[in-house]
Amino acid sequence: MLAMLCAWRAYCQIVLQCIAVHMQHSRHWEAACREAFGTCHKDVACSQQLVRQRYRSSWQRLFLEVPHLRFEGLYVSRNTYIRQGVAEWRREKTCHLVTYFRYFRFFRDGTLLYRTSPMTVKQVAKSMMRNPCQVGTSKQHKYEQHVHTGRYVIKVGARQFAWQ
Repeated sequence: MLAMLCAWRAYCQIVLQCIAVHMQHSRHWEAACREAFGTCHKDVACSQQLVRQRYRSSWQRLFLEVPHLRFEGLYVSRNTYIRQGVAEWRREKTCHLVTYFRYFRFFRDGTLLYRTSPMTVKQVAKSMMRNPCQVGTSKQHKYEQHVHTGRYVIKVGARQFAWQ
C-alpha cells in the first residue's frame, strides 16, 4: 500500500497529481482513519455506519473533522510573557521578554513525554525521540534529564483529554 510507505502529506500531494491513485483514494482514507482511531472504532460495521450517517460516507471528512493525535512527531507550544526587571544604572523601568517552549510527544500505548525548555525545537527534538521506558536511565545526555513521562487518556465521545 502506497500510503504506508510514505508520509501522509506526500501521499496527499501524489493523490492530487495522479488519477490512478485517486481511484483508490477512499480505501487509503479508511486505512488512515483505522490507524488514527483504531482503539475507538474496532467494530467495522459500526464504524462504516457512523461514516455513512455523520460524514456522508467520506472517510476523508471523518479524518479531517474528528480531532486525533499524531504519534510520529512533537507538539510544540511557544509561550511568551513580559517580566519586570531590576532597576540598574540609569534605567528605571526595565523589562524582559521571556520565551519558553512546551514540548509533548505522544505514544500509542497512552504514555507521553513532556518537557519545558527555553531551547528551540532543533535542540530539544533528539531528547524527545526516545521511548518512554528509556527516559530516566542512568546513561542520559545532559539535555534528556529534564524530560518527564506521564500518561494520557482520550475520551472520544466527550472530546476530553487528560494527562497525569
